[in-house]
Amino acid sequence: MNLLPTTEEFTALQQALQEAHSQRDSLASELQFVRVERDLLKERLNKFMRKIFAAKSEASGQVGIPVDRDRSFRFVVTGDSGSS
Repeated sequence: MNLLPTTEEFTALQQALQEAHSQRDSLASELQFVRVERDLLKERLNKFMRKIFAAKSEASGQVGIPVDRDRSFRFVVTGDSGSS
């Protein structure tokens, strides 16, 4: 038994297909926009990070400014502890 859609059902299916294609195209455009926006924000972040690390490198190269590279404290014990 072969059931064929009626003319009204066929027209409704064509309409639904056109709406689905339109929605897909709209979402594709929005996705492209979001990707470009993401890439621009990544570039801004990278530029900012380079600026921060350049400033840190510049500060570590200056004389008299201590830079704590490993964030640990080291104590140096010298000679006599005061007992005789």
